[in-house]
Amino acid sequence: MRRRDLLAGIGSLVTLGGGIALAFGKLGGPDGAAGIQPVDLETVDTAGSSGETVTVPALGEPTFIKFFATWCTVCQGMMPELAVAHEEVNDEVQFLSVTNEPVGITTTREEVVEWLEEHDGNWPVALDSELELTERLDPSGVPYAYALDSDNRVVWEHRGDATADELIKGIRSAMGEE
Repeated sequence: MRRRDLLAGIGSLVTLGGGIALAFGKLGGPDGAAGIQPVDLETVDTAGSSGETVTVPALGEPTFIKFFATWCTVCQGMMPELAVAHEEVNDEVQFLSVTNEPVGITTTREEVVEWLEEHDGNWPVALDSELELTERLDPSGVPYAYALDSDNRVVWEHRGDATADELIKGIRSAMGEE
């Protein structure tokens, strides 16, 4: 194979790969990539939520999002850590948990509220029943946490169990403090 043919083939593969990554929103990163588009999600009526609509992420302020499921034992175990993190940064960021469980099919709104109350969740909780936020952020499971800066760019993400200190550090990085 001639060198020119080899280079042309490599160039074509790089171009194709870049086009696919761009089409599926996987291009970019913390070096100035565009932020995600906000979505309107319905919150559940519980201690930290009013049962109204919330725009996520909030443009102009850092946002912390934690995806969870009521069947997830790791999510349950993280609730005390989330409570500490929430207390630490509550007034400085949009802080919320989001479930993408099919409410009305595998669980009910009442079961979500009951689960939150049992585990002392006193911050806003939203339902991503249309999977809009899930598609934009693409969490690979639950629990999955994201910290976004004020331009809606993902600055920090974490899958699995996390301590309050790890969560706070991630949130502070989105605030430009770490």
